[in-house]
Amino acid sequence: MTNTVNMTVTEAAREKFREALDGENLGDHAVRIAVEQVTPVKLRYRLAFAAPESKRPEDSEVVAGDVRVWVDPESAKLLEGAKVDYVTALSGNGFKFENPNEPEGWTDPVAAKLQELLDNEINPGLAAHGGYVSLLDYKDGKAYVSMGGGCQGCGMASATMSQGIEARVMEVLPEVKEIVDVTDHAGGSNPYY
Repeated sequence: MTNTVNMTVTEAAREKFREALDGENLGDHAVRIAVEQVTPVKLRYRLAFAAPESKRPEDSEVVAGDVRVWVDPESAKLLEGAKVDYVTALSGNGFKFENPNEPEGWTDPVAAKLQELLDNEINPGLAAHGGYVSLLDYKDGKAYVSMGGGCQGCGMASATMSQGIEARVMEVLPEVKEIVDVTDHAGGSNPYY
């Protein structure tokens, strides 16, 4: 018996999935969608190709025309009622998740402004190098952040944090007195020590 999750894949998303699978000669593969809650207010979505033999009995399956989408049980809880779309916009093309399970956002006004700064200014610059920074918590003037992607383990992470991120945050938000990087830079695929 196949588990199910109430998730919609739009026709535009199905077409892009099929195009990507066919472009890699992976016509028999499925698309695996995983989601994790990375901060109290942010979910991170991951898409990957999945070989037929990698389907697990506990996976949920969504069939979108000629494309199969597999979701692990933990992700299925966070994707219940979600819609996956493919959008074309001036800011770029890509998959978009409309998810009723998205956290509401930061209740602290400084944390909310800091998240907006990260989302709109800092992370787009880091994304050019395959990285990102996530706000994990904010209390008593301290912002706790984690670097990921290309930033985790990068030899320039310390300089990026102090000369780039920290300098810009404190310029825009003087309420933030300290940024604490809790990233495990010894982990990941490019660790430094």
